[in-house]
Amino acid sequence: MRKAFFFAAIVAATSIFNACALTEPRAGWVKPGVSQYDAENAYAQCEYDVSMQKLETPAEKEKTVKNCMIRQGFRYGYYE
Repeated sequence: MRKAFFFAAIVAATSIFNACALTEPRAGWVKPGVSQYDAENAYAQCEYDVSMQKLETPAEKEKTVKNCMIRQGFRYGYYE
């Protein structure tokens, strides 16, 4: 009985540690003191502003959205 309990405890502890190790950090636009929710709102606003411009290629649009976020103090990185 003791062996079965010990084995179950080892399996449970291993599962917990593996679950923590498998979670990957999420990438996105980050800015100190700004929540992920607010960062997503800022990105949506940049996308909207860029959609109002007459840009020809998707690459131009993507670069303009990126510059809009950088201008607001955001950098592309990982959430902590």
